[in-house]
Amino acid sequence: MNLTVLRHARPIIAGGVCYGQLDVEAEAQATQLAAEQFTQLDWPKQLILRTSPAIRCQALASAIQSIRPDFMIQTDARLLEMNFGSWEGKPWEHISKQEIDDWVADFAHYKVGGGESSQMMLERVNSALNDYMQKAINEVWITHNGVLKSLLCIQSGHFKLSKAQDWPKVQLPFGQSYCLDLKPLQK
Repeated sequence: MNLTVLRHARPIIAGGVCYGQLDVEAEAQATQLAAEQFTQLDWPKQLILRTSPAIRCQALASAIQSIRPDFMIQTDARLLEMNFGSWEGKPWEHISKQEIDDWVADFAHYKVGGGESSQMMLERVNSALNDYMQKAINEVWITHNGVLKSLLCIQSGHFKLSKAQDWPKVQLPFGQSYCLDLKPLQK
């Protein structure tokens, strides 16, 4: 069983800014280009585009559906990027070294900026993945890099994070997709 994850196009925000669940739009031209590239692939009819409620993901889903009206959009809040709380909208360089060190020291449970912990994100993404695997229907997830990293953790057997080094380093380019070969996992 496979799952394709499609990352939203480049958001309209300054580089080096923490944006997580901050609802920022994506570049319109890049969104359209990503939609055109995606729809050139051989997809089944009536594919479900399961999307994060973030406006940058919704825009890509809508652009794809305008090309392939047979595709159905379903929003799922479990596909949101990590909630960085008070860090969101701040340049990373303005977040204190002590806060970053505290996160790294307790990577699984530290609620970054008072928002969400890495473990909390991993568990909500795992919930969405379990639902997907039980339904066994064709879907593409339009989402964020952090969701892909969570999926890669789960697929490598890391259901409980113990250290920051367990978090995948993959950086999926904006507007690009990644196909996961899902395998049943033993917890």
